[in-house]
Amino acid sequence: MVPWVERSLRIADVEILLRSNRAELLDAFFAPLKGYESPGAPPEIIQQYVVASGFRPFLPAEREYPGYNFRPEVDADGKAGASARYLFSRRDSGGTIEVPDAPSEPVVGTFEGRGARSVLEATLRISLCMALLRNGGLMLHSAGAAAASDEEARVFTGQSGAGKSTLFGLLHGSGLFRHMLGDEMIVLRPDPGSPTAWRAHATPFGGERGPCARASAPLRAIYFLEKAPHHRAVPLQGPRVVPGILRNTLAYVGDRANAARALASATRLVKDVATYRLEFQKDEHVVSVLGLT
Repeated sequence: MVPWVERSLRIADVEILLRSNRAELLDAFFAPLKGYESPGAPPEIIQQYVVASGFRPFLPAEREYPGYNFRPEVDADGKAGASARYLFSRRDSGGTIEVPDAPSEPVVGTFEGRGARSVLEATLRISLCMALLRNGGLMLHSAGAAAASDEEARVFTGQSGAGKSTLFGLLHGSGLFRHMLGDEMIVLRPDPGSPTAWRAHATPFGGERGPCARASAPLRAIYFLEKAPHHRAVPLQGPRVVPGILRNTLAYVGDRANAARALASATRLVKDVATYRLEFQKDEHVVSVLGLT
């Protein structure tokens, strides 16, 4: 029996029970975090991670997913099992994620691998993605901040090299934002208080500047980043925006059910929230085109 050490945290209003056989790994994970620890409400995710010396990947890396393998579990006849259970493996960790149909039952991630903080974080991202999809949310590769003037969040998305960290630094330096939400991963979730409103949540998954403190704000707009010799926000409309959202979403969709959930969430998001193409240069005056009041 594994001698578990347990800690609780809350990310984007998702309660998580985190277990490991190494207390020092949990200490290292929580050390840079501000505000994410939880008193231990009933968990929506139970994440178990065993530090295993000499870990070897148990699934080969696939060509379409460079460096890792993710797929639904199947039986000997090649048919999906009765439970929603997924297998994951990469060079430094591997395990399973079980996703019950009933949202009242927790997602359970069971992993083993090397004893590094970054590896534990990577496995937690997977389980959180699966739990969010089940409840209509998305984890977006993005930077974001909540303005001091209207307390609403602007989120800026793009793939690696698009300028998320650069823009995050410009926003932070402007002094016009009350809460910085991060420069790597931000969670977008429907607001339960309104049928068409969304909230943007900081996560502990930091990029170049490390994790921001836990915070959230009503989502005002999403901007797709494009470097240019000027500043301009160009409105985008219609379903053609959906592929851009999906392209920048961290989601493991090895089956039709999860793919359908991700598509439904992205479609609802672009219907409810204003989207723009933000053409910008490395200049603090970019804030002039963000609709701050």
